[in-house]
Amino acid sequence: MLRKVFSLAIAAATFLGAFLWQYSFCETQSFSCIALVQTGYIFNGSVAFGVILLVAGVKSPRSLAPFWGFMLGSLLKALGFFVLMYPEMKADGGISRPEFFTFFIPYLIALLWETYFLMQATSKVH
Repeated sequence: MLRKVFSLAIAAATFLGAFLWQYSFCETQSFSCIALVQTGYIFNGSVAFGVILLVAGVKSPRSLAPFWGFMLGSLLKALGFFVLMYPEMKADGGISRPEFFTFFIPYLIALLWETYFLMQATSKVH
């Protein structure tokens, strides 16, 4: 249990560190990407936290719930991108590299932590 809490704390610190780094980068840019960064981190962090809680909370090691939760989280993040962020990114006619990374960095961090917790939950089977 303590290991799960410690891993969750490291995941939260990773998200916070990446957010602060990317937020400070946006302040130096000529366009305003601060709202996109906030949306990306809040949305991806919330979905990832929900998936991690689902995966970590499953008691039966043979349950398929962690896998379905992982897939549902991926679907929600993809839908969230196209509903919340893509229209704002595409408003100026194209998606620049900094705009792309405002979604991709929190998405990648969330995906890595979800995968880590999924592997931890399923490694108990064998």
